Amino acid sequence: MSSSHQYLKASSSTNVTCCPGDVEHQTQLSENLASLLLSQEYSDIVLVVEGQKLHAHKVILAARSDYFRALLYGGLRESNQDEIELPNAPLNAFKVLLKYIYTGHMFLMTMKEEVILDILGLAHQYGFEDLERAISDVLVLLLCMRNV
Repeated sequence: MSSSHQYLKASSSTNVTCCPGDVEHQTQLSENLASLLLSQEYSDIVLVVEGQKLHAHKVILAARSDYFRALLYGGLRESNQDEIELPNAPLNAFKVLLKYIYTGHMFLMTMKEEVILDILGLAHQYGFEDLERAISDVLVLLLCMRNV
């Protein structure tokens, strides 16, 4: 019995959660994907927002958003372009959303309400329903705190 406990006491770098053979490296995966954020390395698409060029990876965008999947792989004109302009996206909010796309994390409580509202609009536009709900919950909390 003691030998099986050795497996359960594996180092945090392996993130063994249940038993031998059940390995999770979600944190490492998230960190690896985050390292690609705004990197030109392996980038295959440039998103132009308010004139600024943001390097990205089609497969990551498509994996996270039905909107980007249709835009980049759905046979639309943009699917054959290396550079796509996103005309109605506020730059600061889009950068935060892009980080969320790559990492799955967003720290809303440290942001200005205007930026949060812009992100909410982008989340709706690009189909991030879970993010929309999370932002709505934060906005309700902020309103409640303001009314106290």
